[in-house]
Amino acid sequence: MQRVPVLEACERVTPHITSRTRFPIANFKPGYLLAAFAASTSCTGKTFMFKKSRFFSVAVAVIAGAVAFPQQYASASVPATCMVPLVLAVDGTKGPHTPTSIDPASPLNAIAGDYRALGYVVEHVEYPGGILAGVAGWTQNYDDSVAIGLSRLRDRIAAQEHMCSSSTRYVLLGYSQGARIVGDLAVEIDRGEIGTKLAARVQVRLYADPRQPKTGIEVALAGRKAPSGVTFAGERAPFRLVEVEWICAPTDGVCDAREPLGATTVAGYLMTHTSYR
Repeated sequence: MQRVPVLEACERVTPHITSRTRFPIANFKPGYLLAAFAASTSCTGKTFMFKKSRFFSVAVAVIAGAVAFPQQYASASVPATCMVPLVLAVDGTKGPHTPTSIDPASPLNAIAGDYRALGYVVEHVEYPGGILAGVAGWTQNYDDSVAIGLSRLRDRIAAQEHMCSSSTRYVLLGYSQGARIVGDLAVEIDRGEIGTKLAARVQVRLYADPRQPKTGIEVALAGRKAPSGVTFAGERAPFRLVEVEWICAPTDGVCDAREPLGATTVAGYLMTHTSYR
């Protein structure tokens, strides 16, 4: 299943932004836009995603989890800790002041903190978080960075499944490049390639996904020439079993890349990409 909140252009809603979510210019991460504007610029997609408040989003997720994850998975044969929902968070492209994707200032850190406050076990999956190796402190190109993150997330779930005899419930959170990783792993889960009936025990929430249906930057530039090590993968196939929700702030150039790409796309990215809190 997949849910993409959309509004027509005439019904656009300004995302919820407070003083603590204003874009700090010192933390600017050129990320996808640096690579995207090195390629040909064209875009399709006419709808606009809206961002719900963080409190509302997490509250809805918790209520949905109570319905979607029944207690039938509990078993005396596995550790009690396996019965606690596990949140795996994958942050976005690394900033200039962090060695990897793990960043206390990441919007996903605050979002994941809400789950922790509700009693969930929360872990952040570390990966390089690079775009172009040798630029802005990045040690890996985008494709390699995504592959590493995907492998580490897959391995973490596999370890949990082995320890807990396929009884754990999961919430997978991804932001920006991390949303690319989480979304791609969700495809594997949807196909039944990971775990035992894992699709019924997973909720996926993608913030600023570059492969957002119709409007993600990787969808807009799919198949276009890109710098070496950067591939615009296009849109994923529709999900059949896994519950997936996309959260995208209007004008965020990573997930709401609208024609024509240009200064407006960059400005929207600067103003909204760090507002998911």
